[in-house]
Amino acid sequence: MTAIDVFVLPSLWEGLPMVLLEAMASARPVVVTDVADNLNVVGQGEAGYVVPPKDTKALEDAILKLALNEDNIESMGKVALARYEAKYTVDKMVQGYEKVYTNILIN
Repeated sequence: MTAIDVFVLPSLWEGLPMVLLEAMASARPVVVTDVADNLNVVGQGEAGYVVPPKDTKALEDAILKLALNEDNIESMGKVALARYEAKYTVDKMVQGYEKVYTNILIN
């Protein structure tokens, strides 16, 4: 991840792609397709851009929007890292599982 400026994931379908989270953990802005939960993970225009699947023009435009603006790369990369740290670290995942199991045991 350290060798790239922008991470692009033009998937037609996904679950929650771990590679997306890895890119965000590396403070890389992302361009992803609007499949699964990508929009909620990225936030349109926050940690990067979310485009419709199979829309090559929208994909190209989003990549160029980032590639041609170094300030966007840096600022969106910081947002990507902050979003990752707020919701998707291993500790956050474990806390989420603990809540689920606690609710099951209590109910």
